[in-house]
Amino acid sequence: MMTDPLGRLASEPALVALAAEISEQAAALRFHEALRRHSAQARHAAIVASSTHLSDAAGLPPGGDLAEQIVTGQAAGDDPRWRCYRVLRRSLDFFGTLGGAADRTPPGQIISALRRDAGLPGAPPAGLQQAGGLMTSTSPAFVVTALIWAHAQLASEEETAAFGAGGPLPIPTTTFAAALASIHAVRSGLDPAGVSVVSDVEAPQALADYRAGSWVGALGWCEAFGQMWRAGLAAGRVVCDEVRAGRRGGAR
Repeated sequence: MMTDPLGRLASEPALVALAAEISEQAAALRFHEALRRHSAQARHAAIVASSTHLSDAAGLPPGGDLAEQIVTGQAAGDDPRWRCYRVLRRSLDFFGTLGGAADRTPPGQIISALRRDAGLPGAPPAGLQQAGGLMTSTSPAFVVTALIWAHAQLASEEETAAFGAGGPLPIPTTTFAAALASIHAVRSGLDPAGVSVVSDVEAPQALADYRAGSWVGALGWCEAFGQMWRAGLAAGRVVCDEVRAGRRGGAR
């Protein structure tokens, strides 16, 4: 009898199929020609694309071409889009070297570093700490990664609400979710190349239901997350194709 709730969730047929598809895509992408010589450039290009997607989905005012701003040094330090990029850029420090040594930085230190780059001093909210705790789980990587994103996004939404009259969180509420989930995906082997281009998980009702303790909500959230990640891997392949062809800059 299975007593691990994450293992039970991962055994749901729909999630088993999604996890298999993601693993197959990720394994094929891992050996893309661009990653043999330009893995750091490809990872950075994916981060720039992810930052743009998350900022657009959050409804932030258009800020021009983020990649061009990075190259020319025109990005403003207090701009939410720039803060989002800085956090995701910092996440690369915890991916480890592709094909080399794994990074073992504890989750608490990772979260502190990400929040410094976001310009958010003080202790992280409890939900973000829960997301960090999941990063040490040995349960199936796909489900764990999906729930890391869920807890981190919920924590950021709650922190935004707590800001009240002081204004919203100075970054998209998906920023920490994307960073922590991406780190775990690389570390766990779910997505070892680390070039997925992430975007919003468009399942607000499933996230709300999961927060309320619904098993159906957890399943629905993981399905939506898996579909997003699968699309992100396809977009990551496009990024790698462009890096190989010299059409993506590598400013860092």
